Amino acid sequence: MDTNVDPEGHPEEPDQSSDHTGWLTRLPWVRMLAEFGVIFLGITLSLLADDWRTARTERVEERTALSELLSDLADDQLELSTLRDGAARHDRDAWWIFERLDKEGVNADSAAARFGSVHDALNYEPINATYAGLRSTGRLALVRDDDLRRSIVRYFEERQEYVFGFVESYAGIWLAFTE
Repeated sequence: MDTNVDPEGHPEEPDQSSDHTGWLTRLPWVRMLAEFGVIFLGITLSLLADDWRTARTERVEERTALSELLSDLADDQLELSTLRDGAARHDRDAWWIFERLDKEGVNADSAAARFGSVHDALNYEPINATYAGLRSTGRLALVRDDDLRRSIVRYFEERQEYVFGFVESYAGIWLAFTE
């Protein structure tokens, strides 16, 4: 046993004056730094993994939204094509009546038969469910490409509204003519 004793044979008390800084030299600094590094690395990796997972989920949502928008646009194109064909048919019927007005006169029943379904043929309901859903939930930002996003907004907010207004006006003219 290695203890210091004073001249009278009593064990000496350790010098407490320098002990308050001695604990600092006794700490396992390398071990503490290694533990801090492992904890820091673990937190950083978990944040990076969470960001990656969120970005991946958003890309899947973007592809789904773009696919649904494309489907809405295809349906809208079909609706507009049908509308175009109906308007062309009604224009031909109007021309038929116009050509016969001065020459033969037009039988009211013949004219009514030609224009009887004008309202049904000229009814346009814009197809924009996906866009409306993305806009109302604030998820339009899922479309990362700024130009594409602006084009989507322009089509659904401006062009589709213009076509709707035009069709309503066109149908109104025909309805007024047939009444």
